[in-house]
Amino acid sequence: MNKKINITEKEIDSIAEIFHALGDRKRIRTIVYLMQGMSPVEIAEKLGIPRSSLQVHIEKLIQTYLLERTRTRGENGPYRYNEDLLTALLNLGKRAGEIMSTLERIKKLEDLLTRLKVEEYGIDDYEKLSDSLIERSTKELEELKEAFNKSLEAIL
Repeated sequence: MNKKINITEKEIDSIAEIFHALGDRKRIRTIVYLMQGMSPVEIAEKLGIPRSSLQVHIEKLIQTYLLERTRTRGENGPYRYNEDLLTALLNLGKRAGEIMSTLERIKKLEDLLTRLKVEEYGIDDYEKLSDSLIERSTKELEELKEAFNKSLEAIL
């Protein structure tokens, strides 16, 4: 399904800026820790970085409107976060991670199944494998039909 998405260049730029800001694990952790009520001093300690480095990350988050300074005094003053936007982005990230994880598991299972089938049937290419599985299924279906018909005849 191809859906038409109406989006302006300005919106594309905004999205790119937000994803760029969130492209750094320390910034994501900073947001999560702020949402958990930690102070910038506690966050810097937890991240193992100097407060000045944390401030650089915070400034990038402020530039993208993910965070907002609540007072202008003090380099590490309190911040307010854009709760709706951050919650939506974090949920999107979590869901994307779950989907990626599921797709990885499916791929591993498909690879395992293919290896098992190749070993079982001695088939070394997917097309032959597919044809072989269809042939085997058709044969099994015919055998089941025959057995069913014999049982039906015995009953009648």
